[in-house]
Amino acid sequence: MSEIVESNAANPGLNSGGDHAYRLAGFWPRFWAFLIDITVIALTSQIVFRLVWPAGLGYDTVQSYVLYNSLFPGIWGVAYLILITGFFGQTLGKMIIGLKVIQTDGQALTWPTVIVRELFGRPLSQLLGTNLGYLVCAVHPRKQSLHDLISDTYVVHDPDLKPGRWINITAS
Repeated sequence: MSEIVESNAANPGLNSGGDHAYRLAGFWPRFWAFLIDITVIALTSQIVFRLVWPAGLGYDTVQSYVLYNSLFPGIWGVAYLILITGFFGQTLGKMIIGLKVIQTDGQALTWPTVIVRELFGRPLSQLLGTNLGYLVCAVHPRKQSLHDLISDTYVVHDPDLKPGRWINITAS
């Protein structure tokens, strides 16, 4: 079992009893990373859609409209989030902003954790289009959104020694 020690110091350092020190990412950095990811998903879904169906779909039916504008980008978005987070521990938006996802024990993400976070937790965070689960991050003491709480993960800044809220995760 890991013990978590919180500090508001500029950098609590690694010799204060913790194996790793991470600065938690709050609502706004995560928001900007998410906007970048949504943009990437929207743009790349159109490119991939054209590769999968080069002739396109008939524009005269509601089913074609739903498939083209909702279903395909949704499936592509889930695949993007699972694969990029699983392989790199961060999406393109998080890479640009300087964030990464870790497990609450400080270890790198495992595939089961990524699948729970992105496939089950993220739809709950979106709460039928309201995105209320993301707002939990703004008030949660450890800056976790609903999908982080479900999957036991943190979103942290890459270690950059800037002031902020840090946590020490000590090995048991």
